Amino acid sequence: MLPQDSNAPQTGLGPIGTGPIPSSPPVSDGPNPSFGPSGSNTSSGWNGGGENGTNNGREGFVIAVGVLLGAVLVLGGLFGFQRWRSGVDESAIESIQAEESTGNPGNGSVENGNEAAEEADQDREVDEEEPSNDQSDGGQLTEDPDGDGDAESTDRSQDNLTPTECPAGISSEICNAVRFVEEETGRPFKNFPVVELLENDAFDAEILKDFAQYEEDFNEDEVPLKAMGLLGSDISLYQTYLSLIELGVVGFYRPDTDQLVVRGGELDLYGQSVLVHELVHAHDDQWYDLDREDFDNDDAEAGFAAVVEGNASRIENAWIASLSPEQAAEVDLGALAALSPDDFTKLLALPPVMIQLQSFPYQDGEVYVAYRTDAEGESVIAELYENPPESTEQILHPAEEFQPTIDVGLPPADGEVAFSGTLGELYLSLWFDQVAAAGWGGDSFVTWSAGATTCMRVDIAADTAEDLNQIEASAQRWQGSAPSEDRTIERVDTADQSLVRITSCY
Repeated sequence: MLPQDSNAPQTGLGPIGTGPIPSSPPVSDGPNPSFGPSGSNTSSGWNGGGENGTNNGREGFVIAVGVLLGAVLVLGGLFGFQRWRSGVDESAIESIQAEESTGNPGNGSVENGNEAAEEADQDREVDEEEPSNDQSDGGQLTEDPDGDGDAESTDRSQDNLTPTECPAGISSEICNAVRFVEEETGRPFKNFPVVELLENDAFDAEILKDFAQYEEDFNEDEVPLKAMGLLGSDISLYQTYLSLIELGVVGFYRPDTDQLVVRGGELDLYGQSVLVHELVHAHDDQWYDLDREDFDNDDAEAGFAAVVEGNASRIENAWIASLSPEQAAEVDLGALAALSPDDFTKLLALPPVMIQLQSFPYQDGEVYVAYRTDAEGESVIAELYENPPESTEQILHPAEEFQPTIDVGLPPADGEVAFSGTLGELYLSLWFDQVAAAGWGGDSFVTWSAGATTCMRVDIAADTAEDLNQIEASAQRWQGSAPSEDRTIERVDTADQSLVRITSCY
């Protein structure tokens, strides 16, 4: 799987952004960079410098960056991405279920939000007393109907939910969106979220104000991509993202400050869909804390980002599914209208790997979260946040039994190590073919420079001996596509492991 690089400055998540890409907004619906090995979506939470892979403050960069460019994926249809009206691509879920040997785990459902929206439009009286329901157990509400102190778990239900009171002066669009998120999740907001609507100049200034601090991280993240031949050696990852940061970003959420911002002074239907996505981030942050730094590696952080974005995309698409066909079409038109002809040109000029990495947390994340909720119910969301996936491999194969990642030590470097990390299956699937990548069991890499030459060396372990053979064969095909002394492949066998070692310089 490909690693995700969406680290936010100092916070594991950073701004989660959304932009004009049908049904694929980032945690903050906006520039959600997320690039780099060991994560998904182009994020790279590499460990910086030193033989031991010292972090150098990169924690959260993967999520922060991923957050910034996610919105660009609003052009999903243009790049062959499909908008999932029902909240997720049903064919993807059916395909996953067909592979299971234990049978169908059960049908999930996405509630229709029309009735909820109509009720939210009316003046509603809210009980000011503390709700009697104990909402501490996962995504389910618990009741004590007998009054004996023993709470009984029930499925989420609008009848059990005491909605958060909408403060005076808040627009009906915001109040309705908050109510929808509460009903879909079965949990109220702990505090009514503060939503900022900023006009273009103020919005751009806000989203760009902290971006320069990521330049060094981007420079590190581009090394593995260039070594794999996925990014041109003359392309600056930082400059590419900088030029796109204002492109189609229409909203973002910052877990470290609870800041939720949507572009524009008014909310049309497209803006409301973005708002719902960002509100899910705010809601999940209140209940589960999205501002994290305790990830084992970048691939694990990418897996977490896929849960964050996948859940928000799932509920955003449930909101879109609650609209009439005409209104849903208006959402799509609004997404496209957010991009100028020049914006389209810039998007089409993006390296394909950037689009692939950026789409991972939204699309694969949504399939993963929808699969889990279909099989286990809404309460599984709490479990996913408490014990998030350890790798992008789990996101890419939701129906398969989890196999712990194989611990692979750092390979030797032919110079001073610049930084080190984990690529993960996500990156491997972009580098090689998906069949070979599916056998990924673990990896570690190092980078170094010698004069004008920059190199990466990665050791890859596989689930089985046959999987390792497939990875080696795929690597040899990659090597043969551009024969060079700068690309070498070898088998490394130790007493404990058999690895494929790949060295690439540019």
